[in-house]
Amino acid sequence: MAHHLWKAAGLWKPSTSSLPATSHLFFSSCSANCWSSDPEKAKAEKQRYREYREWCIQKRRTDPEWKNRKNRIEREARAKARQSWSEERLERYRKDSRESMKKRYAENPRFKLHHKMDILSRQSQWARECLPWKSHTPVLYDKKVEHICSSCLVSRHGGAKLWWKRHDGEAYKCVRCYFKSPDPMPEGYEDCKSAAEIRERSKELGHVNPRK
Repeated sequence: MAHHLWKAAGLWKPSTSSLPATSHLFFSSCSANCWSSDPEKAKAEKQRYREYREWCIQKRRTDPEWKNRKNRIEREARAKARQSWSEERLERYRKDSRESMKKRYAENPRFKLHHKMDILSRQSQWARECLPWKSHTPVLYDKKVEHICSSCLVSRHGGAKLWWKRHDGEAYKCVRCYFKSPDPMPEGYEDCKSAAEIRERSKELGHVNPRK
């Protein structure tokens, strides 16, 4: 279904070597289960899929309007598909999502720290205004605001309340991209591993919360 939507929206123009339009395997996130049972055909299909994925990567990097439109269509397609799910399947999906997050939180210290820093940036005005952020300042809005992220070139669907604004200009990064950067921690806090360590370090460096 997705490939018909993408073509209609101008998201993809097949070359003369494309497989028949009835095939959906190049446009599905579950393509691994859709290969032909014929080894030679499967080999050709996988090659076309790799070419399509590479084309998408390049297109995302160079055409933010296309990227936003593609993301919107995929998001709407997923939402429509979920409407047909049974309550049991929906609950299983939610449970799997929660378990996946718990596992990532437990096994990935960097993700855990950045998640805590995201919460701190949202909840603490002191953290936003007083910590010595190196390249960007966290900006929290009262309501969701749309900016185009300077890294992923996407304007978050419906906007976001928290954005990271570059010190020397009007460029913004979304939360995800900011914490993907090599050095997102404040100056002097690079080795901190928890919110408690952040608070202790702030006392050592004199970045005390004036509201306390």
